[in-house]
Amino acid sequence: MRIAIVAGSDAGHAFPALSLATSLRTAGDRVVVYTGERWTAAAARRGLEVRPLPGLAALPDEDDDDAGAKLSVRAARMATALAPELATGGFDLVVSDVITVAGAWAAELVGLPWIEL
Repeated sequence: MRIAIVAGSDAGHAFPALSLATSLRTAGDRVVVYTGERWTAAAARRGLEVRPLPGLAALPDEDDDDAGAKLSVRAARMATALAPELATGGFDLVVSDVITVAGAWAAELVGLPWIEL
């Protein structure tokens, strides 16, 4: 199975996603983790593929301290940016971090099944 895991870049979100990716890869699945680029080197040492999560950084006109905007406005922008990658990536399933709803929304946009981590 080819699985996309989508998680925010904070350690509390990225670490569980990378751990799950390791377990899935060990079980024979092909996994790509979409998260912050700062985890790319650590993931590569474990043989994992990490791609940058599109739209993760706040835009100049966005208030990065507004949690509501992060969970809705930015998530919608991220979902529309991520959807084309999911659509063309040959994925069978998307695992979306509980707070990074952009993964679930992007999966919905392209008709992929998703579950929440």
